[in-house]
Formats: sequence, structure tokens, C-alpha cells
Amino acid sequence: MVTIRLARGGSKKRPFYNIVATDSRSRRDGRFIERVGFYNPVATKGESLRIAQDRLTYWQGVGAQLSPTVARLVGGGASPSESGIETLESLPEDEVEVGAVVDAYGVKGWLKIAPHAGVGSSGGALLRAKSWWLVKDSVRRAAQVVSSRAHSATVVAQFAGCADRDDALALRGCAVYVRRADFPVLERNEYYWVDLIGLAVFNEAGDALGRVADLMDNGAHSILRIEYDRSGDDGRVTKAERLIPFVDAYVKTVDQPGRRIVVDWGVDY
Repeated sequence: MVTIRLARGGSKKRPFYNIVATDSRSRRDGRFIERVGFYNPVATKGESLRIAQDRLTYWQGVGAQLSPTVARLVGGGASPSESGIETLESLPEDEVEVGAVVDAYGVKGWLKIAPHAGVGSSGGALLRAKSWWLVKDSVRRAAQVVSSRAHSATVVAQFAGCADRDDALALRGCAVYVRRADFPVLERNEYYWVDLIGLAVFNEAGDALGRVADLMDNGAHSILRIEYDRSGDDGRVTKAERLIPFVDAYVKTVDQPGRRIVVDWGVDY
């Protein structure tokens, strides 16, 4: 059977798709019968979609079937809002970036997502949230999650309207956001990194050490990266940093309502 589908080209970060007629019974190293157009999902100038309508009509006239993606591109399928993936002007106010789409998973439209902080933390938010937001090249999309599950160190998921591998590959490289309200509730004395960023840090003597700029993971535990202003011998103020292991031996209290952390750490460490 002849199918009109997308054939990926271009680089990893700048995907480009040919629209081709292929024979599903033929195994010829991905070669196709005829190129009938192209689709450039990241085009900012010029055409993003071109289809030779006469050739498309010919192939459909001899029984060729359109893939779900091509059907949507030529107007024969669901509109973006009906398909479950919709382009937006902005993200929710409490959005948090929790991962990135790294690849397609299988041939039925599933995606593979690498969580930023492991399946047990930000990956938990991916598994719990049913609405995701995807951002790539300043394009923002909302997606409705049909199904998701942990897969080794990644999360695999399928969106409404993401019907085949071509659909999934078109989303590769997207940053994934969910609402902070969709994060699972943690046990006492457990914290999400996003909730610690911006907190003021003091030592037990009351000395201000700076603010949490971000956190890192060294495999054994998290590390607070504290930014502070430092005056040089010439009087110029520059940004400096302290790295403090986020473990009980050093972190004494975390007061989220008060927006402060108290640590056992010297000013001159």
C-alpha cells in the first residue's frame, strides 16, 4: 500500500521533513517513490509547507493513504485545538521546567522525556500532570497527556493528537513544563529544587551568605549554589558563589514561608 508520509531530514536541532509517497511493502533502506512536498516546522521566514497538490491528488486517486500527520498538514485531519496540541501565546504563571523531549519512543506517537532531576523528583511531576507545556525556538504549545510511565531513567508519554513517530520526532528538543500545582506532595523535610531557588541563606551566627541561585546533583546528594556580592581590593563589586552540600550536617533549617535557610557554614569557607 502506498502511504504519503513525512521523511525526516535536516540537522537534529533544525529538523526538515520531505513529504513523500512510499510503498509500505517495500524495504529499500527508506527510499521513496516520489517527493510531493516539504514541511519545515521551525521556519521563521519563507514557506513552512509546500505540497504539489496535483501529485497528491494523483496518489490519492490510485489509493494512497495519508499518514495522520500529513492529513493534518493538508487540512484533512483535526485542527490543532482538536488534536490535543495547541500553540499558545504564554505559559501558566506557575510553570516549572522539568525535562526535555529527547526522542520518539516506538512508532505509535510516544515520546521519551529526560527529567531534569530524576524520575523520583521532577519525573514524578511528569507522571502526575495531565497537561504539559512544550517550548522550542520561542514556540509554546499545550499538550494533553493520554498516558505516561517511567522507563528506566526517563519518562515515556503519549499526547492526544500525537499519532505516529513523525509526530513525536517533530517535538524532539522541546523543553517540558508543568504547573507547580501538579507536583506530587513531598514527605516532611523533603524539598523541590524550584522551591529553594531565591531563598536567602544565613549561617548560625546570623551572617548573610547570599541567595540560592540553583542546585546541582553530584550523584550522592544535592549541592546549593549560593550567589553573593563580593567587594574587591579596588572597591568593585562582583558576583561570587559558595557551594554548600544540601545535607543535614550543614543545612540546619529550611524556612520556606520565611524564605530563608540556616546553615552551619563560615563566611570565609
